[in-house]
Amino acid sequence: MKKLLSILTALAFVIVMTACSGGSDDAAQAAEQAVSDDGQNPVVNYIGNYVCDRATVTILAKGDSEASVVVDWGNSYDSTTQWTMSGPFNADELTIEYHDCEKVVYQYAENGDELNREEVFTGGHGFIKFIEGDPLSLTWQEDQEHAADDMTFIFVN
Repeated sequence: MKKLLSILTALAFVIVMTACSGGSDDAAQAAEQAVSDDGQNPVVNYIGNYVCDRATVTILAKGDSEASVVVDWGNSYDSTTQWTMSGPFNADELTIEYHDCEKVVYQYAENGDELNREEVFTGGHGFIKFIEGDPLSLTWQEDQEHAADDMTFIFVN
């Protein structure tokens, strides 16, 4: 558990350090452009953490117009499932399509040490779809096991 908290804390630090701008007005303007006027990756207006139940989706900017996505899903006090993927950000449709998803289940000891790492699949496909509004949210279409069907993830600071 300690290791998971350390990883989440590190991810939060990276997000804060890489966030150049935010806010729904900026996000709507960036969505109309493939790359913003200042050359910034338009997904930067959507980076951050989105939460639904026991799952957190973390969006990070990658390159000129790509995004990196990590989904952490708490299974129990000693087990977490993590999906990692990346793909191009479509500013017109506010989507990220990926073809490289890896799903891994981690088992932890009581002291936080990793006991087991089980790779479930690689090469997974799906979509992330951002929904403008207050609050900003997203849906995740995971095509292998439909893990997030009917879930809406809400942006949190």
